[in-house]
Amino acid sequence: MKLCVSLALSAVTCVVVLVSPSTVAAQATVNDPNLSVSSIVAPGGLSLPTGFRFLGASPNDLFAIEKDTGRVQRVTSGVVSTVLDLNVSNDS
Repeated sequence: MKLCVSLALSAVTCVVVLVSPSTVAAQATVNDPNLSVSSIVAPGGLSLPTGFRFLGASPNDLFAIEKDTGRVQRVTSGVVSTVLDLNVSNDS
């Protein structure tokens, strides 16, 4: 599961946290009422994501790149679908 932190400033910014929710819950304290943490992908939905690109203004529509599989996944309202599946070496 990945988490999205939205900043309620003049424009909404979304930052994806690439650690487990239990790690975030154990380490994170949200003191700013303008910040919120919410799930955007169900547990097990992505395999070692290394990059994200949000599509438009919605944090519920994004592309995710997976390191080990080489897949480009599209996440739309929490539903993951494969857009591109590349044969990659994942030895690193």
